[in-house]
Amino acid sequence: MSRPTTGALRAYGLFALAVISVWWLAFISFREWFPTFPTAPVPSDFSLYFGAARILLAHGPQAIYSIGLQHAQYVLIHPPKQPFDEQTIFVTPPPMAWLVASLAWLPYSIAYWIWCLLIVGAYAAVGLIVVPGGRLQKVAVVLSGLATYLVLINIRYGQVAMLVGLATGLAWWLLRRGRPVLAGICLSFLFLKPQVAYLVPFALFLWGARRLCVAWMASSAVWAVVSVVSLGVGGIALWRADLGLENKNLGNQVWTPAIFVGSGNLATGIEVAAGALTLLIAWRLRSRALAMPFVTALVGSVLASNYHHEPDYFALVVAFWLYLHCNPPRWQWVWLGFGCATALLSGAWGPQPIIIFTAGWLLILGYEALWGRAGALDPDLAPPQSRVRSAPRPAMAPSPEA
Repeated sequence: MSRPTTGALRAYGLFALAVISVWWLAFISFREWFPTFPTAPVPSDFSLYFGAARILLAHGPQAIYSIGLQHAQYVLIHPPKQPFDEQTIFVTPPPMAWLVASLAWLPYSIAYWIWCLLIVGAYAAVGLIVVPGGRLQKVAVVLSGLATYLVLINIRYGQVAMLVGLATGLAWWLLRRGRPVLAGICLSFLFLKPQVAYLVPFALFLWGARRLCVAWMASSAVWAVVSVVSLGVGGIALWRADLGLENKNLGNQVWTPAIFVGSGNLATGIEVAAGALTLLIAWRLRSRALAMPFVTALVGSVLASNYHHEPDYFALVVAFWLYLHCNPPRWQWVWLGFGCATALLSGAWGPQPIIIFTAGWLLILGYEALWGRAGALDPDLAPPQSRVRSAPRPAMAPSPEA
């Protein structure tokens, strides 16, 4: 009797992972995370977007940051004993209210579940085109990711951080196919929640994706101008006041390096160092290995910000998808396995383990770029000129910047 081949064993393992993920999602995760179905769970960040959208429709865009109007909408959805304070005010940029306005005429529970279906559909669609490998591998990776804390908390809260992370992954896919302008427009979704992946455009500029960066700047400028015009002087003043209240909330730093060293100069120094290392890696790998500037900038953005919550760590899920294209060596899978465990259990473990994993991953990426196997990364992700230098091939794909 012949032994199963390595490929067959891998296929069996992926199939088992997919089956376990489906059962886990159906019988454990759904009941735990959405126990009030079909009633929408509260609190959720979507309730803040929904309230702002209703204010937009009833009072105009200049009123969406009015604390009084936000409070009036808040009490219609949330339990009476739940406080309305600086942690529950709407401070997301105005386009978030525009995006949810089409659902604002519906009852809250129906609007919430439609929104959840939309972001789950976006997760599946982007995951299946970004994750490398055959159909079974794609399905297994996407399903197993769906069962993690980092994904489930985004769905539970209806968080826009998930859409921002997915837009970044889609920008990579478009750039790889020689569509830099569309990729830049897609990346402009960072405007909705910049801290999720704010280093990505800067890393891509250093890497060499100049047309993408021009498209990103132009489309982001459109978002900004339209937002300013819609708010007017009064609306901008209200927004600034709300941001002032939000900045007093020290809970915004719990999921940052400040949890280890306090919110002072040392935490700021760690964040600046992480950002500098991210940009150095992007410059070191300029015009090579298209996945790497995305991966590094997503990981670096998580570590180099003084404002984060759990849903923002969804950036690591997209970074993991893209890093699979780089064929990480076996020794790295020990650390990546630790990262998968933190992604699954961050709700129980708290912020410290996943921050430690993120810092370690950024150091690994720095080692790979500066002293490691930069030339051994998947050549299919490098533009033609670098392939000619490292591993010439008879047939060459068009440059992402073509």
